[in-house]
Amino acid sequence: MKIDVAVLNQGSVRTELVEKLLKLSHDQRYDLSFTYPSRAPVASNRNYICKQFREGDADFLLMTDDDQHWEKNPLDMVEHDLDVVGFPTSVYQPVVSMEKPVRWNMIKKEGAEEAPITQVSGIGSGSLLIARRVLEHPDLRAPFMDKFDEDGIRVSSEDLRFCDAVWAAGFQVWAVLVNPCHHLKTVDLLLMHKLLEEPADEHPVSDGPDGTGGIAELPRKLWYTIQRLWGGARDVESQ
Repeated sequence: MKIDVAVLNQGSVRTELVEKLLKLSHDQRYDLSFTYPSRAPVASNRNYICKQFREGDADFLLMTDDDQHWEKNPLDMVEHDLDVVGFPTSVYQPVVSMEKPVRWNMIKKEGAEEAPITQVSGIGSGSLLIARRVLEHPDLRAPFMDKFDEDGIRVSSEDLRFCDAVWAAGFQVWAVLVNPCHHLKTVDLLLMHKLLEEPADEHPVSDGPDGTGGIAELPRKLWYTIQRLWGGARDVESQ
């Protein structure tokens, strides 16, 4: 099975991601090819990657931004053969809330089961695993498009509109809550200190999705993180 790995960048890639890519290159399960497209703007770059993918013969496209890297191997999701898989990450959005400016970049899907791998209405495109059948659909030829109002103000990002188009075409979008991405940004250390003052061990942990408590299968802090991921998901504009 062939997988195209495309790293969006503007001339540089974070060394943390480079280390993960080097590890991926040694994964013997798949035939991997790596590209580093740097076109602008970002939506155009994503559509260019999709076009190049369609012209090739790979089975899946793993597309990731130059400032993100995974907790675990994202190729572990290939065997699940899902349409679109997103690896959630944190985004800084003080416009949404000054009290909690760091938020998760996904939108809960109504009625979806709370589970380590769950369906979402939308998720940021910082790291996506996409099956060929999705990008070969005629309605998804140019799937990444920003939406602007009559004054030229962006009202919907290209990644959320991509997810809308995927669902409209009859496919599904999933989020891997147990494999979030690190999002490498310059931040206010005082703000980060305040956000981290609340230790996970002080919070109760509810039952896992299998009804056994979840803790037997997942470490306490990891399961708490999953709960926070799910509870913190909301309709926000992805960065």
